[in-house]
Amino acid sequence: MKFNTGLSGGERTYTSACFVMALWQAMGTPIRCMDEFDVFLDLNNRKIVMELFADLATRQYPSYQFIFFTPQGVADFACRDRVQLFEMPKIRK
Repeated sequence: MKFNTGLSGGERTYTSACFVMALWQAMGTPIRCMDEFDVFLDLNNRKIVMELFADLATRQYPSYQFIFFTPQGVADFACRDRVQLFEMPKIRK
């Protein structure tokens, strides 16, 4: 296998997210988790990936549970039925 090191961090993250979504089609696990899936994505690609994950979870796998952890804000994410957002409170110093 040859790795393409010419991709930026965001391009590699986007490609990895698409690869994971493709793998999910072959898995039968009812619970799926992703941690910091959007770390190297710019705002535009981050929104695209979040929408892809939400569409996949609500349309293709409505009886499965998906958990996504991100250190970035979720204010730009358009909420939809059967999607709940939980945000940690800001840390006081």
